Amino acid sequence: MNRGSKHWQENWENHVDMLEDAIIGPLYKVVLTRPKPEGFQEHCEHLLTGPTSFSVSKINQLISLFVTILWFALLFKSLPNISFSSTFNPFYFTLVCMTGICVFLFFRKGRTYGRDYVHIAKIRSANIKLKIIQDD
Repeated sequence: MNRGSKHWQENWENHVDMLEDAIIGPLYKVVLTRPKPEGFQEHCEHLLTGPTSFSVSKINQLISLFVTILWFALLFKSLPNISFSSTFNPFYFTLVCMTGICVFLFFRKGRTYGRDYVHIAKIRSANIKLKIIQDD
């Protein structure tokens, strides 16, 4: 999900980069930053709480990846030691199959719609009735 949103974010950023100079000027391309910190105290403050050009979407991607790896580790830790001589456990088998099917469906059905769109537009109209009230 985060990787998909990152794709579309970059898509729209590229559109803005391409169109903005002709329409509104380089508003999006100009990045304003604070001046560099001076002195030990300002350096420490900047290091702890100052703004940094982290990508919020990339941080979300990394957190999602970490949580996914953690869940898979917990899944395999919770499963008993499986050997060919052990008895069949339908619960564990179903759990692993459902996980595999879901991961397959995420990659197979989670892609963006690739065909042409047909848009339906409805134009609303609004009218204002003026009522003149005369003071007596």
